[in-house]
Amino acid sequence: MKKMTTSTATDKQKEKRYRLLTPITLLLALLPIAAIPLVNGNARLLKLISLVSLTLMALFLYFNLKWMQSAYEKAQYQHAPILVLRKKGFGITVNPFHPLGKIIWYGLIIALILLVIRMRMGSEHS
Repeated sequence: MKKMTTSTATDKQKEKRYRLLTPITLLLALLPIAAIPLVNGNARLLKLISLVSLTLMALFLYFNLKWMQSAYEKAQYQHAPILVLRKKGFGITVNPFHPLGKIIWYGLIIALILLVIRMRMGSEHS
């Protein structure tokens, strides 16, 4: 029987944690959007819902990136193309270990954070 090394066990725990956090964060990010029809033209409340959703979407992208990095083996995918087959499910995804892939992932996260900051700054001046 093969014994699991400490690093392998830790990687499995990280993968399990991010596999759980990713869909929960996505659900929490989309849930406030369902409340938009209840706003009844209240611009302040609509802006708050948007800020919360965008912040949670940035967290979702971060958790998704970490989940993919824990699921894929770095040595195998470090020199792979920018687009790789998904490890679980169907389709392709951006390689989290490719240099351009890291720029894409972190660029999306930073873009969402900057959007939240811009929206927040805009609401202070209103």
